[in-house]
Amino acid sequence: MEQGIDHWLPASELGIIPSFSSICDADYVNYKLDNLGIHNGGKSCWAAAFNNYDQFVQFSSLNPVKFTGVTTQGRGDFDQWVKEYLVAYSLDDKTWKAVDNGTIFTANSDRDSKIPHVFTTPVMARTLRIKPVSWHNHISMRIEAYFEDNV
Repeated sequence: MEQGIDHWLPASELGIIPSFSSICDADYVNYKLDNLGIHNGGKSCWAAAFNNYDQFVQFSSLNPVKFTGVTTQGRGDFDQWVKEYLVAYSLDDKTWKAVDNGTIFTANSDRDSKIPHVFTTPVMARTLRIKPVSWHNHISMRIEAYFEDNV
């Protein structure tokens, strides 16, 4: 049976909360897309402490889930966004594989647009890691990961 986007659930609905490689300030962890999050005095994003290739957002679950895609959005109060990113996944947080053979996904070109990406092949993983590879002004983003609802 083919299942489409209407069978996907945001990871946040399952209680899969992201962790971050770094944050520039404790106020900058409202990672949710504008329709899913609570605006925190305009500080509506994850903003990395550093602008380098070591930064990431990752969604981790105690049990493996089938991740199907992500949606990104820029920072809500400044012109900062991720332009491109890679996605990796792992079952044990030690061995990592690239989603879609290392595809560099095109992300945002402004602060408000939501850019969804469906993985060519969904991945069974405990952890999904999004690694920015290019950005505008600063690594800042709002993001949601999706998984397949098998119910």
